Amino acid sequence: MGEGEGGVLLHLDTAAYHGLNEVGVLIWGLLEEPKAFDVLIQELRGQLQELPETFEEEINQFLGELADRDLILTEPAAV
Repeated sequence: MGEGEGGVLLHLDTAAYHGLNEVGVLIWGLLEEPKAFDVLIQELRGQLQELPETFEEEINQFLGELADRDLILTEPAAV
């Protein structure tokens, strides 16, 4: 995949396709192993430049959408 390209996820149970932009592809790759939200954010900050002020909220929303589509499993944060 070339720089600046997105990707597509295929949900094998539903046969639904889900498009990803470049950041979505990066997140998907980082989630190959389970990790806490804070760790994911730290890794993304290390790889991306010029992040918007709403960066963490946008990533949280994206992860929520993936979870709603049964593409990832999430666990509540430990208190």
